[in-house]
Amino acid sequence: MKPISFAEALRDVRLLGASFRGSSWRPWHVLAKIISGQPLDDSEMALVLECTGRRVLPQNPPRRLYLLVGRRGGKSRFLSALAVWVAGLAANWRNLMAPGEPAVVMLVACDKKQAAVLRRYADGLLQAPLLAPEVVRRTAERIELRSGAVLEITTNDHRLIRGRSAIVVLGDEVSFWRADGESSSSDEEVIAAAAPSLMTAPGGGYLVLSSTTYRKRGLMFDRYKEYYGKDDADELVWLAPSAKMNASLPAADIERELAADPVKNAAEYMSVWRDDISGFIPADALEAATDTGVIQRPPSLDYSTRYVAFADAAGGARAGGDSFALAICRGDKDGVVYLDGYSNANRRFIQRPQWRNLWKCSGRIESHTSPATISAAAGQPASFCVTTFNIGQVRGIRASFI
Repeated sequence: MKPISFAEALRDVRLLGASFRGSSWRPWHVLAKIISGQPLDDSEMALVLECTGRRVLPQNPPRRLYLLVGRRGGKSRFLSALAVWVAGLAANWRNLMAPGEPAVVMLVACDKKQAAVLRRYADGLLQAPLLAPEVVRRTAERIELRSGAVLEITTNDHRLIRGRSAIVVLGDEVSFWRADGESSSSDEEVIAAAAPSLMTAPGGGYLVLSSTTYRKRGLMFDRYKEYYGKDDADELVWLAPSAKMNASLPAADIERELAADPVKNAAEYMSVWRDDISGFIPADALEAATDTGVIQRPPSLDYSTRYVAFADAAGGARAGGDSFALAICRGDKDGVVYLDGYSNANRRFIQRPQWRNLWKCSGRIESHTSPATISAAAGQPASFCVTTFNIGQVRGIRASFI
């Protein structure tokens, strides 16, 4: 089949359009035009600027998009349609890939139930009159198309993504993926596993991640902070409540849900990030107490200042996961506690003795092979030594003032 743009395919009822008819799908058609690089009218541009917080769009069609849309907004169906378009309608992938190398379109869900929902959407879209003949073979794990592409719908496991020839990675409900940096299948690790494939994909590939907003941590929140409302960014963040993306939702039902649980359902339907499950310290309070751009503070000239060192060691649950942190703090006469320096050491576990010391010296915290002097009470120097070692299968830690 001759390649066609995503926006055109979404309008054509013989292709993807049968599932996107009606005015309630208008915002998604606008997003399709952005992906396709098609011009927008004034009303469409107003919607885009409202949902992206920007004043201008990227010069080129974005290939990295983060869609933060409330529940029942239509994002899962849109991702499925995007996956089908790339796999079957965007290009003749046999001419673009190396001989024998399939073009893999990966649709990644947060769990098996959501993966089954995405599979049903994809199967339904592929029943369209002009798309049904394009399917060569179906299995439980994949759908092969005449274009040379393979559509795979899976869960967020980095082992299922690493090493694949992915031309597109589409993630659904990414805010609900694991956000634990120690997990090999955390949100960051899963996307990092896909990055090498996208680097070599024709045209740079697509990375499109969607989710309902949730807690203020994890990959989606980080991308929101980094790219939302940034006019000079090539990556695009789209933030919209449920009703903005699906005008057919009854307003009275949403109001009732908000009244029943304002905090939870503001995230579910209004795309408001939650503070109540953000962690030990709410993100807003942490940001308010942070001097942005200050990496380390120089030693105090007041010899009465007392410094305190805190060391925290975390044994890795997997190889390479060992981590050792050191913080240097002081208290002022006004009752405020300042974090003047911080260092973190991560290194691989190897089967021979290894020694490392962390310290603060002249306002900097570094790694070295011997203790060093830090400021102490009454101007008396003191050495603080933190040592980790691995000998065979025995791990040890030593932290002391000398």
